[in-house]
Amino acid sequence: RGTYDVIENEGTVEICAVLTGGVLSTDTEITLQARDNTARFRSDYSTRGVRPTLPAFSNRTCGRFNIINDTISEPLFENFTVLITGISPENSELTIDQTLSFIRIQDDDLAVIGFERDTYSFLENAGTTMVVTVVLSNEVVRPFTVRVVGDPGPMTPGNSGTPVNQVLGFAANDNSSANLRQIVPVTIVDDSISGEAVQTYPLNFTDVPQGITIGSFRSTNIVIIDDDESVVRIVDGDKTVLESDGSSVITVVLTGANSDIVSVDVLNSTSGVVGTATFLSSQDVTTQTFNITVNYLDDSVALEPNEIFTYTLGNLRGEARIGMSNTSTHTLVDDDRLTVQFNERMYTFNEPDGAVSIAVNISNPIAQGFTISTGRIIQTQPFVIRSGPSFSDPLVFTPTGPMTINVNGIVTDDIIALEDVEIYRVQLSNLNISSPYVTVGAPTNVRVISED
Repeated sequence: RGTYDVIENEGTVEICAVLTGGVLSTDTEITLQARDNTARFRSDYSTRGVRPTLPAFSNRTCGRFNIINDTISEPLFENFTVLITGISPENSELTIDQTLSFIRIQDDDLAVIGFERDTYSFLENAGTTMVVTVVLSNEVVRPFTVRVVGDPGPMTPGNSGTPVNQVLGFAANDNSSANLRQIVPVTIVDDSISGEAVQTYPLNFTDVPQGITIGSFRSTNIVIIDDDESVVRIVDGDKTVLESDGSSVITVVLTGANSDIVSVDVLNSTSGVVGTATFLSSQDVTTQTFNITVNYLDDSVALEPNEIFTYTLGNLRGEARIGMSNTSTHTLVDDDRLTVQFNERMYTFNEPDGAVSIAVNISNPIAQGFTISTGRIIQTQPFVIRSGPSFSDPLVFTPTGPMTINVNGIVTDDIIALEDVEIYRVQLSNLNISSPYVTVGAPTNVRVISED
């Protein structure tokens, strides 16, 4: 035949020589020789020549030429030629027809280009530039380019994708991974806005040259997952609050922009809600502050022990998380002042009075008891015989007891005339508690008049 067609992956092609006009009485070897044309020896076929034997009294013999089944996308048809170059033994009665036969190889290797996956998912803060892989199935004999495009839409708050317009070039006769697997950079904008919806937009091929087939992943979706976190926390730390202040402030801060309202409760130690911090949606502000006022009762009761109030965040609502620190401890210090003093600055008694008393009082109710002593300050006076009592007693004040306690004594009537008036002082001492908010009053004066 003048033309033989073979598909590349068939591997061989059978070429036959025929004898016409008679037969030969002996076996004859026929030489079939291949010559390059558009198909090349060792690139497209691997048999340079064959020598099939034409049996005696036969008129047909065939030989096979091997076709190289590569994975290179080549022109659809390439060919080489075969001709009869000789016979053995030689026979002068035979005429060799040296007309060329064309062996036409049909390339069945398709150059298929496509994305490696149909979806690429990226976290928003994973990095500013991520990559998408484009795969070429086979080596090609001619270089070509394709364009990858994608548009996420206008750049608005909450849109973290950026347009893609990337030209990829594939070299000829290069089966390296760098050539067959190329990357498309995709820029992700980390906008620090939490609570955004998942964003998806496609990438597609354009400007694909003839002869290049687009594979099953002819497009891919870019999926951007928002992993920005808004964090709420208490920033006050621990603090000391005086009871007379009446209130204290707990400061709650939201860090990070948020696409929706975020609210969180401030809870006391019994999980009661003392206030709610609410932060409005904001795509620009990265820090918001909310103050919650906690009120305390100033009860005028002195000597109360310090009270500890611990506040935490809970019942979070919205796209955020509770960060550290999450607690604030307030130490409430009782600063109600207490004065312990005599009721009177001067007490006057007459010798015949006999049983007498002086009084000590406290200015406020108390939360804990204490003791204090009274006692006469010794003084020397001429022309006076001591008749007044010492008023030396320990006094015990309790939360449930009276706020005034009498100190009793006996005035001695010595029946001595012409005495001077006896004057002395009685003081408070030996207070058994220490507090900057307790004041001990001044001594009181006692005057005893002789009526003898």
